[in-house]
Amino acid sequence: MLQFGSNFQSDQAVRDFKKAFLKALKAVAVVYPQAQVDVKDNGLVLIPSPTHIQPMGQPRQKELF
Repeated sequence: MLQFGSNFQSDQAVRDFKKAFLKALKAVAVVYPQAQVDVKDNGLVLIPSPTHIQPMGQPRQKELF
């Protein structure tokens, strides 16, 4: 099984990674609100979610910026 941040050795490095990862996850949720993610104390569970890519022929979403 692959794990994000598994190469960090110190407890401080793990805490720093987790903080940065959760911040990035919040940014992802802005553009992919359908993503189903369960954050737990000991890890993260990615649950199958609807695709973030619209089917062909559908109008595009307005630009955010």
